[in-house]
Amino acid sequence: MDKRFPQEYPLTKTNESFANARLQLGQVVSRLRCRPGELYLGSVTMQKQLRAFVHFDSNVFDKDLTNEWLEEIRLALEFYLGYEDI
Repeated sequence: MDKRFPQEYPLTKTNESFANARLQLGQVVSRLRCRPGELYLGSVTMQKQLRAFVHFDSNVFDKDLTNEWLEEIRLALEFYLGYEDI
């Protein structure tokens, strides 16, 4: 996604500094409507960060349980991909 959609506007050449950029895309939020009874686990890579998310029908799935599943996915990603100490 980063290669298709620049993060800094107005567009500059690759050798110029982005310090003069007037607009920087810092976050993208998307909404997905699930069909009744549906659970959707997904991920996206943007700005060199991997983000995992879950969309679910709250009438069927418990929010605490889906958060637990998402935490398990995060732990698995850390195990398989590693993580950088801050």
